[in-house]
Amino acid sequence: MPARWRGSLLLRLTLGSLLVGVLATAMISGLLIRDAERETEARVRQVVLQDAVHGAAALSRRLIERQQSLQAAAQTVRDPARWDASSDAHPGLAVMFDDIFVADPQGRVFPSPNDDPPLGIPPGALARQAGFLTTVQEARPLIWLLQSDGISPGRPGAATAGALAVFTEPVLRAGHVQAVLGGVLRLGRTGLMGDVVEAGPDFGEGAISQLLAVTDGQGRRLVEGEAAPGVSPAASAQCLSEAMRRWRAQGSPVEPAGVVWLDGDQIVVAAGVPGPDWVVWRAYSRAVMVAPLDVLRERSLRWALGTWAGLSLVLLLYLGWQLSPLAKLERRVVALLDGAQAADEGWPIARGEIGALSATLHSVALALADKDNENRQLLERLESVMAAAPLGLAFLRGDRLSLVNAEMARLLGYEPRALSGLPARVLLADAGEADRVLGAIQGALRTGQAYVGEHRFLRLQGSSFWGQLHASEVRPGEPEAGMVWTLSDITTQVQSRHQLEWSATHDALTGLLNRRGFEERMARFVEGRQRRPTALLIIDLDHFKPINDSEGHPAGDAMLQAVAAALSEGVRASDAVGRLGGDEFAVLLEGCPPQWAQRLAQKLLERVQAARVPWNGRVLQVGASIGLAMWDERMGSAQRWNHAADQACYEAKRSGRAAVRCSSAEALDEALPG
Repeated sequence: MPARWRGSLLLRLTLGSLLVGVLATAMISGLLIRDAERETEARVRQVVLQDAVHGAAALSRRLIERQQSLQAAAQTVRDPARWDASSDAHPGLAVMFDDIFVADPQGRVFPSPNDDPPLGIPPGALARQAGFLTTVQEARPLIWLLQSDGISPGRPGAATAGALAVFTEPVLRAGHVQAVLGGVLRLGRTGLMGDVVEAGPDFGEGAISQLLAVTDGQGRRLVEGEAAPGVSPAASAQCLSEAMRRWRAQGSPVEPAGVVWLDGDQIVVAAGVPGPDWVVWRAYSRAVMVAPLDVLRERSLRWALGTWAGLSLVLLLYLGWQLSPLAKLERRVVALLDGAQAADEGWPIARGEIGALSATLHSVALALADKDNENRQLLERLESVMAAAPLGLAFLRGDRLSLVNAEMARLLGYEPRALSGLPARVLLADAGEADRVLGAIQGALRTGQAYVGEHRFLRLQGSSFWGQLHASEVRPGEPEAGMVWTLSDITTQVQSRHQLEWSATHDALTGLLNRRGFEERMARFVEGRQRRPTALLIIDLDHFKPINDSEGHPAGDAMLQAVAAALSEGVRASDAVGRLGGDEFAVLLEGCPPQWAQRLAQKLLERVQAARVPWNGRVLQVGASIGLAMWDERMGSAQRWNHAADQACYEAKRSGRAAVRCSSAEALDEALPG
């Protein structure tokens, strides 16, 4: 797509409308397909549920038929010990059961004509079976399971290979159980379970429900299912395991109406078989069921994309044809900016909005050409004036230098042509201050005033100098006309002023604050009403006068310098250290609690005592007496605070020197005149 089209409003609106239409069509198609998918899935779930329930009901009917046959046979038993349980005597029961037996209430099986024990029931095993005991104790028919070994019922969830279903019917005489008539049926994938293990209904595309298993009420598998085509046995087993976990979480319901779970891609149905409390588990692949809908969704998406691509191509061709005059107008404007053509030549003629835009730009170009001519004449006059000026002069448009004189170029170390076009901010030595300075200039000019300020400027070679800058508008009230800067080098004056300012507040010998500077620092603290704990130390040197008397003032000065260095190095950069005169020093510790102040004062005393000055073969050293006073709001002024610290220092002198003393409450009261 040509670059000029990417930002076109007409193109964006047209493509947006086309995109909305396609998206709406795709969304409606998707919603319809989703509704169809939900309806299909609900229908299939219902059919699968009905199929599982139908199979479970068929199994239940077969069980009832066998139980009823056994009940009818029990009514014919007169003498249990002589009752013939052979298949020849009862062919109907022989068809329904794999074996028939008669036992007394203690579980002893009456021998059959061939003296063989009932199928899979070892001698004496009946008396240990809960199902048999329930039939005897409650005198009611029952269907229960017996393992092939007659002992272990198997663990829940495990396949019960060779499981036997035992039907027991009590033989009653005078309301008491005289004997138990039983039928044994081997469970498998044929016979009794024939209808259950068959594949379910086919919904097309190979979507056939599969039997996962038939289990008892405890989850023991009586009959194993077969994996559906394309489904591994492990996947079927995992599906059954997850469904049984949910089943147990719901209390292991044996529901004849069936219970449905959705397990990922599988729909699992559990239908209960009343009576023996068995459960038939079936599964159905949801992915196979919705496959036709996925094909339909993909086909709809391809049609939508194809339609969108075709309409987009037609639209782009049409827009390209309609926008060709605009491309010519663009090239003409670029030529105007480059100066390749005169302002009144080469403008395209077109109809409609593009034609009106071309005419408007033509008029604007002519007006700009006239304005540029006026400015050129003005600049020529300015250049003649600026060339003769002894100050650095520069003409700026916006924030860029447009014209500079020779003196400005000399001050900054540039060639005059190299400065033209540079942003003004590069001339300032402090890049972080540039925005503030330029903002201050603009602020002053907006109020109709000229700007005057002193700033550090950067030369091309990397050095800097102090300059006085004067800025004013070419035409007041018309910032677009530009502004004029004048610049002079005032480095010498600034350095002299700074030296005088420093000398007024600092001690020339030690470089510390002098009395005036220290008192100003104390006054700023007091006037600021800081609530942080702050300490004042007054330090008077011990044994300093003998050094002056014996070694002379140069030695004394060296000792004072050593003490000053020891004090400065022993406190924070934010603390104030001053020489009040002679051998008296002071330290202001802001934000320092009393305990810390006392500890620091002691360390400063040790540092002063440790100061050594080698002099004419001797090592000079002094001691110190230190008075400490914490600021108290009752003091009210710096003078009273200083008096309290002086009193503490005097107390240190009087107690034997080389000590630190703190102003007490009594001393404070003395320092505060009533």
